[in-house]
Amino acid sequence: MFLISGTESECCGCGACVEVCPTNCISFAENNETFLFPKIDLSKCVSCKKCENVCPFNKPRENKITPKSIFFGVHKNKETVFKSSSGGAFSSVGKILLKDGYTVCGVKWNGLKVVNSFADNEKDFEKFRKSKYILSDTNRCFSKIKNMLSQGEKVLFVSTPCQVEALKNFLTKPSENLFTIDLVCHGGPGQKLFDIYIEETEKTHKNKIKEYSFRNKEPLKGRINTRSAKITFENGKEIITDAKKDPFLRAYYSRLFFRKSCLKCPFANLNRPGDITLGDGWGAEKTDNRLNPETGVSLIIINSDKGEKLLERIYKEGNMELFPISESEATAGNSALLHPTPRHRNREKFFENLKKGFYPSVKKYSKSPFFKRLYTKATRIIRKK
Repeated sequence: MFLISGTESECCGCGACVEVCPTNCISFAENNETFLFPKIDLSKCVSCKKCENVCPFNKPRENKITPKSIFFGVHKNKETVFKSSSGGAFSSVGKILLKDGYTVCGVKWNGLKVVNSFADNEKDFEKFRKSKYILSDTNRCFSKIKNMLSQGEKVLFVSTPCQVEALKNFLTKPSENLFTIDLVCHGGPGQKLFDIYIEETEKTHKNKIKEYSFRNKEPLKGRINTRSAKITFENGKEIITDAKKDPFLRAYYSRLFFRKSCLKCPFANLNRPGDITLGDGWGAEKTDNRLNPETGVSLIIINSDKGEKLLERIYKEGNMELFPISESEATAGNSALLHPTPRHRNREKFFENLKKGFYPSVKKYSKSPFFKRLYTKATRIIRKK
């Protein structure tokens, strides 16, 4: 783990070590790439090793999990699909558990910051929809969840697999009242990088940004672009942009500025920590030509007995159309279920150049090698045919 080795790829920034420390001797500090890492005040440390035990990168997972079943799924309500990044599976699962008295801990926008928060009603739950391609501030949610479970409350926790594993380590023992969803994750940048991007974008447009929404499903040039975003300014102006135009999206989809731990993620496989795993149903059209990942298809992986019981509830509710698939069909469109995201060859150069500006740094270093760009373009042409 980072606190012992100092190796930055061994810390995902989940903050579990900060929360678990009984003497409050651990705090976060920003490194030269703008990511947050824990540091210890040795004068307060009592060598209890709780920080070591809670770290999701410090020990291999005890049990090898094999998926019990895998599906592509689409919510039958078109508005739900439109308001979701994928096919609406999260909305279906979340609302079922809300009815059962669960409080949901998910990730929402707090202004232009991405934070973990709680919801016990559908209105607040709606804020957890849609992808936020920024590493979230866990907001000391692990302690809150532990306290809620100790009082007999039921909690649904949905986040990246590293945060799910951190929560399970934090709790030290399983709880029947906890249901977990891990998300298929390729990695991401920290909040500070997004803040820098927002500041430069506001200067470019000479206006403050009010809202930012990834995975916008409003048509762009006549079609839905899954690599688009909607930016709303305080003066009411709205822009729908994509990875070709927007430097943050371009950097994200080229994997230019990911945290080092994301590039060596121990959860980038089918041995998942959540009761179920949710992701995008890329390649679903090859399984059934009625499915269209552009408009929205969910990937649903059932990992536990709890997950199987929930699957029965989904069937009973009847609001999802489910298509059973194989492991190979699931992984074909989701490389993050096979291996971590490869390091971009210009990653370090980007961060070294960042002080000269986010926009120019992305423009200079986000380009893929010539032959890779040529292969990608040829592949797109073949797909169109």
